[in-house]
Amino acid sequence: MKDSILVQTLMAFTPNEMQELGGFLACPMFNGGSHANQNLALFTLLAVKIRENKCVEIDKSQVSEAVFDGIQKKDKTRYLENRMSELMSAIRKYIAWQEINQAWGGTFEGLAVARFYRDRDLGHRQEQVVSKTKNALEECHPMPPNDIFLLRFWLEEETLSFESFRNQRKGDLNISASIESLTNYYSTKLLTIAMAMLQQERVVPEYQSDWKLLVVKMRSIFKEYGYFGNSALILLDRALTLMEEESDEPFEQLQEFLHLLEFSQEKIPYKISKNLAAYARNYCITMSSRGYKPFHAARIILYKAHLEKGWLYENGKLMPSTFMNMVNTGLLHGELDWVHDLLETQQGKINGDDKDRVIAYCYARYYFQCGQFDQTSKYLNTLLQSKKFGDASLERLVRILELKTLYEGNEELIETQLHNYLMFIRRTNNTLDEEKRQMNMNFIKIIRQIKSLRDKTSFKQLNSEQLKTAAEKLIKTIENPHFLISERQWLLEKLKSL
Repeated sequence: MKDSILVQTLMAFTPNEMQELGGFLACPMFNGGSHANQNLALFTLLAVKIRENKCVEIDKSQVSEAVFDGIQKKDKTRYLENRMSELMSAIRKYIAWQEINQAWGGTFEGLAVARFYRDRDLGHRQEQVVSKTKNALEECHPMPPNDIFLLRFWLEEETLSFESFRNQRKGDLNISASIESLTNYYSTKLLTIAMAMLQQERVVPEYQSDWKLLVVKMRSIFKEYGYFGNSALILLDRALTLMEEESDEPFEQLQEFLHLLEFSQEKIPYKISKNLAAYARNYCITMSSRGYKPFHAARIILYKAHLEKGWLYENGKLMPSTFMNMVNTGLLHGELDWVHDLLETQQGKINGDDKDRVIAYCYARYYFQCGQFDQTSKYLNTLLQSKKFGDASLERLVRILELKTLYEGNEELIETQLHNYLMFIRRTNNTLDEEKRQMNMNFIKIIRQIKSLRDKTSFKQLNSEQLKTAAEKLIKTIENPHFLISERQWLLEKLKSL
């Protein structure tokens, strides 16, 4: 029992953490159910053994008798294992709570209290709590950029709520201030929806199922306020049109939107311009992944322009996903010199704990595009041999690049790594929406078919006419914009090179 994950986890806690965990387990909110008392008794016994450094003496049969004395069970060992499993689940909750409490501190608690007051129409109390929470956010420990993004997003929602309440109470709509608050709020929401759709960073579950309803609601509000002819509301409505309506000419719609954004830039707040620019880039990425060719060139133009305007920075720093998207977009368009300059001049401005891995991946991606596969493998080996990835999105990109490198090297190891990648996709199903999951599954399927064609050709099992027919059939499948697949452009290149 001393080698169990439960005991090893408990031994890793400090004495203060053990004391805090005891209080946590005594709370029915975190350790409820019919076995709560037995779980707490098991923890108390193990805590004593660990404190007295007597872990060697921890034996399942002795623990069962000590903790569950008087409980009539045929198989007390099995009963103990079930209690150990439940206790471990409660400990995981504690670890998650501990991280939130340490990283987010009073910010998260303040937001929860503010929502409580809002739901009960206590606007004055809500305003007081939001004011304190803003200060708490500034005093938070360093945290991942996405956590800051989500907290600020929720905080803006609460701020808008009590400001609207306050204006109504005064009988003064304060039109200009209300509209700016409204557009700030909804431009942030629009960007959040786009990020959730693309699965670039953290998945925001509330936008996975009902974003279309939210879009309809947003547009109805814009129409209500549209009588004031506000430029920001007009732009937001155009952006929502891109998302909501299926057009035969989506690229023309985007160009119209970008032209309006450029024309209205000086009339709308800087933050809203940044959010709408980010949405335009994300929209290009989405349409490119669906095979709409006109959007390929638009992406690099937008990245260059927005980098120059400073729209890509947050407090002087670049988000990892933004940097990787710039690198990948530049390489896809043959902008090797521009990407190399980007790697040399911007790498020090990347934010987040994974910045070293992001830089290593981007250099690997750069050397892959240059055809220097030995250098690519060097960076990939460093990445894959390091400790476990904290970001599943980055790990997915690294694994895809590894598969592409193995294919170029014609290595037999590719089949093993394809299987490993398939297992990885299945393990991360809960962080991928159905569209993204299908894109990756189709990538695995198609690369296997291309490899099979290449192998049969090298062994002369196919004549040129058979190869041409099979390749054309695959090309037609991949070029279909409604066929969801990752690395569409690279796969087409490999097919056509056969």
